[in-house]
Amino acid sequence: MISRTTERPRQRGRITYWLMAGVLALAGCVTDDPDVTTAPAAAAPAGPSGPAAQYRVSGSISGLAGTGLVLQNNAGDDLPVSANGRFTFATSLAAGATYAVTIKTPPSAPLQRCTVASGTGAVSSADVTNVLVTCVPISTRFAYVAGYSGLQVAAYSVDLAHTTINAVAGSPYADGNTPYGVAIHPSGNFVYFSKANTGGLSAYRIDAATGGLTPVAGSPFAQPVSLSVTFDPSGKYLISANKNTNNVSVYAVDPVSGVPAEVAGSPFAAGSNPVHVTTDPQGRFVYVANSGANNISVFTLNPATGSLSPVAGSPFAAGTSPLAVVITPSGKYAYVTNFASQTVSMYAVDTLTGALATLGTTATGSSPRHAAVDSRGKFFFVINQGSGTISTHQIDPATGLLSAQVTTPSGGAQPLHIVADPGADALYVTDYTNQFLSILTYDPATGALSQIAGSPFSLGISPTGMALLAR
Repeated sequence: MISRTTERPRQRGRITYWLMAGVLALAGCVTDDPDVTTAPAAAAPAGPSGPAAQYRVSGSISGLAGTGLVLQNNAGDDLPVSANGRFTFATSLAAGATYAVTIKTPPSAPLQRCTVASGTGAVSSADVTNVLVTCVPISTRFAYVAGYSGLQVAAYSVDLAHTTINAVAGSPYADGNTPYGVAIHPSGNFVYFSKANTGGLSAYRIDAATGGLTPVAGSPFAQPVSLSVTFDPSGKYLISANKNTNNVSVYAVDPVSGVPAEVAGSPFAAGSNPVHVTTDPQGRFVYVANSGANNISVFTLNPATGSLSPVAGSPFAAGTSPLAVVITPSGKYAYVTNFASQTVSMYAVDTLTGALATLGTTATGSSPRHAAVDSRGKFFFVINQGSGTISTHQIDPATGLLSAQVTTPSGGAQPLHIVADPGADALYVTDYTNQFLSILTYDPATGALSQIAGSPFSLGISPTGMALLAR
């Protein structure tokens, strides 16, 4: 007979045995049995790793004399630079990341050419400090002129220091039709001429050394009748005001070949008889003078597609027969020459929307045609076709209002076009009747004009539009 007191310890022993076996099995303990697979011990969770080291891209700039220089890194991270010395981009980069420093906007007033050295590479485990930006004055100038009646285009080298102007080898060039408007690609590699009577767009490649012209393959290209063409500042799009068809064409320009291709949706409706087109300095907005409708059409420019969309409130009222619209370098003010009413309309520009708010009008000369603003945004110059004069107005930087005009003879009988030199205190004026090009300098303090020695210069063609390449 087995006592109950003896049986209970045995039961407790068996229970303890099986409990221990279960615990060992669950724990995956190592045993000597080769048929038993044991799970490895779980690794301890890793602690949070620290942030990757970041490094800055910086360098130095020398020779800067103008204003408005903007640098970029990797096509972004815009960095305005106003003085010589050290600069540092705001965005840091991880080790191994690449960097590419470029000039987004060259300095103006005076215009300079800036180059970048040691501007590309990969970040090592240290800050990049050796980027070098060097700026030099513009020394080379070529003038490109449309010869309306002679069916020619012409190229001239201009030496302001020695007051000479000379036709480049091979100029003038037979162009056909009736060239009128002129636009130079911002790269300085191509120049384009619109046609006044039959339409068409001629494109030429510019020789960087001589300024000579060679037709782009496929030129001339189809285009409606146009008196004015311009580029957006990026050089991606060529924009044309089409006088007879009351619209605006936009062309995407191949930066290598120079061939233009009309963008989707082009042409875009404008007002009656659009005769002049320009953009704001940032290329966000397009302004068109509609001479038959007495108003200004304003569009936003889509940077990705080139399409145009009217801004709220467009078109904006102008005077009678507006022929030119000019935007100041700041983008804050706009001025329109009114041919028949012999006035200038003044506007404040909404820099967010592009819309125009009228500031009133001021009297100018007889039959004001084209106009220009100096690179500092201090003076507004108007050529008066009816009186053969140039009206100079000072710009109030706080209000945008123009002072009363001071008139000076243009040097010819029928001035049609005026260009302000981006790198010097000088103006260029074409005279259709006398086949002249006048070059005048102006006092940077007062705006007073003086013909340079030898001006006006005989061109041998009847000039209409003109553009200046300074580099």
